[in-house]
Order: sequence, then structure tokens, then C-alpha cells
Amino acid sequence: MGDNKEEYREEENKYHFDITPHIVKQLGEQLVSDEITALLEIIKNSYDADASYVAIEINTTGQYTKENLIYPNHKGFIVIEDDGYGMNEDTILKSWLTISYSKKRGINNHKPKSPQGRVPLGEKGLGRLSTQRLANICEIFTSTEKHSGTHISFDWRDFDEVDRLSNVKVNKSSYKSENKGTKLVLADINQPQVWLGQNLEIFKGKLAQIISPFEENRPFEVYISVNGQNIDLIGFQNDLQDLAISKFEFVFDGENLIIKGKTKLEKFIGNKKDDYVNYLFNDQGHKFLNFLKNNTKYNYIKSLITSIFI
Repeated sequence: MGDNKEEYREEENKYHFDITPHIVKQLGEQLVSDEITALLEIIKNSYDADASYVAIEINTTGQYTKENLIYPNHKGFIVIEDDGYGMNEDTILKSWLTISYSKKRGINNHKPKSPQGRVPLGEKGLGRLSTQRLANICEIFTSTEKHSGTHISFDWRDFDEVDRLSNVKVNKSSYKSENKGTKLVLADINQPQVWLGQNLEIFKGKLAQIISPFEENRPFEVYISVNGQNIDLIGFQNDLQDLAISKFEFVFDGENLIIKGKTKLEKFIGNKKDDYVNYLFNDQGHKFLNFLKNNTKYNYIKSLITSIFI
């Protein structure tokens, strides 16, 4: 009778759910559409960690030597560093090494706010899956306090070499940290051309969308360099604003709301382009401007000798 029980238990242990590591890679490829989206997700994770800044260094050909890496031999790297609240061992085990776990899911689609009151920008733990889009090697240096930090690393190529997810090799060690925060070193990058030429301009445009245009109310700064050249994101953002058809400024002094605005002639194209060409474009809007100036309702209008119409 006893032998039958033991045999039954052994037979029971043979049957259980498991997952192959390759499924995790497929999941990442399906959820993260491209390299630019992948890096944006990681940057959002820094914002979600209440960081005041994130610094991104992209090198398409070199080797990263500022830290002692477990995988020092590589070509090209991306480093994402922030001063957020970092991760302790429990967070690493749950948030990084347990694939399905994410605190950002919240309840009834309401994401829990960060300790500083930020609503999370990142989507359900995509940051960790995004790293495989960017590079083969992932090395994480993270600390929740000064002097003591955790360093873990793994190779995404190992996910194709073993038959069980738990058999993927993860290296762990300690290091002395100067400050709290997290540094991701993504080495042996997959698509170096994504960060050059016109592709870089696309990335800058998408990155500018998550930076506040108002310097006095900007809780999160983004710094980026590509192959040793610093990218001026604020200047790029200002250039984008200059391309806008209209710009408005609102000032409230406690009693009065003052609205100032500038607009280009193209603002008046509307649905009837022929009317725009016949009545506005041909004389660059001079008759229309005189009409507005002579109307007593519009006594604050000035014409500017620039690309701005009024």
C-alpha cells in the first residue's frame, strides 16, 4: 500500500505546467514592435521610479568599460541610468525575474501612483521584455541606498539553448554604489543602424513627446548621447514648436486671464482650399489682415515680418 502511494506521488509530479524560454522571447517580439519603442519603454520605467533624470548613452561599435561586466566581450552598447528609487532583491526577483508580475496593472485599470505621486507611463512590465529587442546582453546595476547594490546579468541567447525557463543562467553579485538608482547596460546591440541618420531623428521626435515643454514645470530630464555626441532634446523640441501652425500663451495674474497667440497663414486653409488660395494666399493675407485691423473687436492684432502671419 505504501509503495503504491509513493508511486502515485512520483507519477503526479511528472504532470505539471511549464514553459520554454523561447516563448518569453516570442512574447517580447510580439508586445514590443521595434527598437525605438523598446528604449522608450525603458525610459518610462525610469520616470515611473520617481527619477529626476535618465541618461542614455548609445555606442554602436564600442565596448562599455566603466563597470566590471560579467559579459565584457561585445560590440556596441546602450546604457540607461537614472536616480530613481532602485530595486532591492525582492523587487528584482518579482519584477524582473518573474515574467508575468507587474505592479503597474493596478485594480480596475487604475494604475497605482508612485511614492511621489506620478501616474506610471510604462506598460505592464514591458521594460524587461524590451531589453531583448535592443541587445543580447542585459546587465543591471541597481541600489535602493548608498554603498550597497545588486548586479545581475544574463544573455538573451541562452533562452534558445535550454528547455526550461528556470534553467536560464542568471548571474548575481554585489557592488558598492555611490547613489541609489538603476543602471542598465545592454551590450552587443542588435540593430546599430536604428540609432543613426533619419532613424535617430524619428527617435528624437518620439522622445520629445514625453518631455514637458515647460522648463519650470519639468520633473524629469532626459539626456542622450550617440557615439560621443550629445543630443540637444530641448532645442529639438523648441524647433518642433516653431513648426507649429499656431502657438498660444496663457497668463493669469490672479484677476485677469491674458491670452497671447501667434498663427501662420496656413491656419486658415480650412476645408475649401480654393478659397484659401484665391482670397488669402495670393496676396499673403494682406486684405484679410486689414479687415481684422479695421474691425474694432480685434484691436490687438499686429502683423509680423516673419513666417508668422499674425
